[in-house]
Amino acid sequence: MVRILHAAWALAGPLAGGNEALLVSAMRQALALLGMESTETLQAMDDLQRRWALWHQDDEFRTTPGAGGETEGLDYGQQPPLTVALLMNDNLLDPNRRQALVAAGYPVMETTSLLQTCQAIMSGKADVGIAAATFSDCQAHAPLLAAYLGDLGRGALLLSDDLDDEAKAAVLSHGIEAVLPLGVGAPLLVAEVNLIARRITLHRLLETERNSHRRSLSELAVTTRKLHRQSLTDPLTGLANRRMADAFLKRHWSQAERRNFPLSCLLIDLDDFKRINDTYGHDAGDRVLHGFAEILKRQVRQEDLAVRLGGDEFLVICPHTCVTEAQKLLGRLRATAQKVRLETGSLGFSAGVVERDAKTMAGPADLLRAADRKMMQVKRGGKR
Repeated sequence: MVRILHAAWALAGPLAGGNEALLVSAMRQALALLGMESTETLQAMDDLQRRWALWHQDDEFRTTPGAGGETEGLDYGQQPPLTVALLMNDNLLDPNRRQALVAAGYPVMETTSLLQTCQAIMSGKADVGIAAATFSDCQAHAPLLAAYLGDLGRGALLLSDDLDDEAKAAVLSHGIEAVLPLGVGAPLLVAEVNLIARRITLHRLLETERNSHRRSLSELAVTTRKLHRQSLTDPLTGLANRRMADAFLKRHWSQAERRNFPLSCLLIDLDDFKRINDTYGHDAGDRVLHGFAEILKRQVRQEDLAVRLGGDEFLVICPHTCVTEAQKLLGRLRATAQKVRLETGSLGFSAGVVERDAKTMAGPADLLRAADRKMMQVKRGGKR
């Protein structure tokens, strides 16, 4: 899992930046880190790279005008116009202001109090609030301002003539974008709203982009894990492959050494497999391999590992298991196999069962060699 996360992190930068050269290099390094070298894995890597290239091309920023002017490098095409909540009290009754905002492309909703203006923003009915209020009004509604205007996806302008610098600083700390004089003209008011609109639109675009990257990185982690799993699995039978067996056996061998736990394995070779391939064809041989793999999947414990080593050779690694218990597993496998009838005949096999011996075995390879010798003895002796 650590290697998977490391690989995903190494790929994040090149994927987000869309640099194809760096992406190819980073993907090959990441896959090498995960021990992936097969043709199937490299094909999956190429498919993933192509998907990311298409994703980056589709999500590329473009320059499109939007409400409040243009911002270079950003796509405003899908952005709805921002709604302005305009407090229509005695100080804001100038119709020129409302008309100027509408002419600039901003839908305007009218409110009758500072509290109502805050509630309009809080509910999502408005994106920008414009209000004329005294310092006492702002103080009274400070918690609302702090809670709902602190969000970068919202904004507000305050028109007032009775605030000194200290009072303005206090108001701005609650999330107000700017404090303008009551007599501000419509052009300047629209210009200030344009600035807020650009910031809010940029924030929303960045949030959309960030969420897209999160989803893409999540997909990358899943895909990387899938590729890693494929590199450890035999594609025909779905069992573990030799690479996974080596890692599994090494880990449990170390455990057995440290804590003196038993560790056993079964090395299995199917009978007459060459004859089956020669007589019935390789498709029939594949069905035999698949059928025996299904027996292993049903009979081995969850803590055991069933492996196809290659050809008609299988391995079962049994942690915390003595040779007597491993022999019982062999008996269950044989009993189940005898009930199976395939087009090629009965499903027979030879097996060598051994347990780790600390005195005669120095490492996992010695355990496998002992199992192979035992299996060959069984084959030569005709004892199945």
